[in-house]
Amino acid sequence: MLVWVLLTQLALAMTPVVAIGDELVVAAAEPGGVGTGGWVHSVADCLEESGQARWTVTDRSRTGETLRAARQRVAEVRELAGPSGVLVVALGARELALGVVPAQLRTDLDQLVQALLLEPAPTVILVDPIAPALAAGTPQEQVAVDAAVSGFTRALGQVAEAEADVLHVRLWGDWPRAGRARRVLTERDRTLSARGHARVAAAVCDALVSLDAAEVEPRPAQ
Repeated sequence: MLVWVLLTQLALAMTPVVAIGDELVVAAAEPGGVGTGGWVHSVADCLEESGQARWTVTDRSRTGETLRAARQRVAEVRELAGPSGVLVVALGARELALGVVPAQLRTDLDQLVQALLLEPAPTVILVDPIAPALAAGTPQEQVAVDAAVSGFTRALGQVAEAEADVLHVRLWGDWPRAGRARRVLTERDRTLSARGHARVAAAVCDALVSLDAAEVEPRPAQ
């Protein structure tokens, strides 16, 4: 009986982290893709290694998912996270690869975030997409994809500034822009390398660790 009580108390003390989205690299969907491709599991390892035992990490990413498609799963992921949990959102790369216009992207982003933040709201962490170093592309194509990613990440920052329960992991702002330092972070112009996954995981892990416990306390429904 005592063991059951202790296990129940431990479960109640854990803070769920639920990740939704797709591969962060702006590239066309690849058959047999695996959603985020590994950095979510690395986040769990990072939290464990840093002694942050109160977090439980669940990967609900889907290959090819978009901001609009994710809105269909809002109820599911909000239930998994609960009002005291954290939703990590890694979306937008697919639309950028398809050339969706910025105005539509911003509309889809705003609608998803507002749906996620219905009271009682979890904490939402928005993660930047990444433009790969285009081994087979022209300089003009590289400039274009970099500019598209920069525009969308500015929108993510604006949403985070406007919403108290939203944080922004600014991956792209610190991402190398040239040379080997950039090339080693992606593979085949379409996916993160092992080093890229590690870099993303470290950034998300830092964001979670920095959250004050009060920021993820359940808030009463209005």
